[in-house]
Amino acid sequence: MSQALKTSLFQEALNAVDALFLDDQAALIDVLNNRLKLRQRQQVVQEVREV
Repeated sequence: MSQALKTSLFQEALNAVDALFLDDQAALIDVLNNRLKLRQRQQVVQEVREV
């Protein structure tokens, strides 16, 4: 994926979030934080398996 396309998709995502109500934005942040934590845990597990 080209950098321009990534930037465009990222900007579209930001615009979509801006259109949400504040409560929905906060809920989205919670969901994203939980997903990020899960992915980080999965990465640590994978790294430990590789050792």
